[in-house]
Amino acid sequence: AYQAYVKGRYFWRLKDRASLAKARKFFTEAIAQDPNYALAYAGLADYYFSGIWYANLPPAEAIPNGKAAVLKVLELDAGLPEAHDGRARVAEMEWDWETALQEKEKALALDPNNASVWQGYAFLLLNAAGRTEDALAAIRRAQELDPLSPNIGTDAGLILTNAKRYDEAVAAFRQTLELDARYSDAYYNLGVAYERQDKDAEALAAYLEAERLKSTAATTLAAYRAAFAQAGIKGFWRKYIELNNESLPNYWKAAIRAQLDESEPAFVSLEKAFAAREPLLVNLKSDYRFDSIRNHPRFAGLLRRVNL
Repeated sequence: AYQAYVKGRYFWRLKDRASLAKARKFFTEAIAQDPNYALAYAGLADYYFSGIWYANLPPAEAIPNGKAAVLKVLELDAGLPEAHDGRARVAEMEWDWETALQEKEKALALDPNNASVWQGYAFLLLNAAGRTEDALAAIRRAQELDPLSPNIGTDAGLILTNAKRYDEAVAAFRQTLELDARYSDAYYNLGVAYERQDKDAEALAAYLEAERLKSTAATTLAAYRAAFAQAGIKGFWRKYIELNNESLPNYWKAAIRAQLDESEPAFVSLEKAFAAREPLLVNLKSDYRFDSIRNHPRFAGLLRRVNL
């Protein structure tokens, strides 16, 4: 059971669709070997909650399954750091940020050397609340504990991007790609940092490399290039949402529409994201793509509804 659990954690840390599927397999195997192994249920909960972000798991499926796994951890060993981290992750899904913060801090008090808990504390709580310096300190602690994690390195770059420290963000993404040149999320977010600096050609190159690494068809990549040549970075994004509309989370549709100054479609997608309880809404306060509608009363109302 322990061997299966450790393998599951290895693949879970990679945070891509294929690796998360392997993580689930190993966590399930560990539970089959030992039905009273609390850590295996903690791993399974993390699979479900992370899968929403990295594997397009529907929240309606992932959230109840994740909660059930957390309840099993609490039943078997409520004193584990992972039990408190699980409670925090459930609270995050319920937009109860005060409870999430308290439970993360309890988990860190019990296990101050858990890089993944530091990462979640930094990105999902401190960054979302606008506590940039605290978020950077926490993500750097996560990097000290797990310096080879491309996922943690990418989150460090994202926090810097949200803080509008774009040169530092680019450096963080480049450092991550030195560790893992196939980590598509780092390329995608490198593109974001370049775009914020009005380096649209560099941004496009990074976005296209992210798409190539995700095995996007050559014809689709060509369509993106043509759209960029015709209408710049906004042309790229219009083509992107046209070709990916069915598979994108509502939050992403809203963010792209807002970025394109299409406020009404953006709000329609945000309402759908709220109805589906998409965890990505945690980024609402810090996501620069909503700057064009940030002062709208409907946006302020949505922030209140998700307790941000």
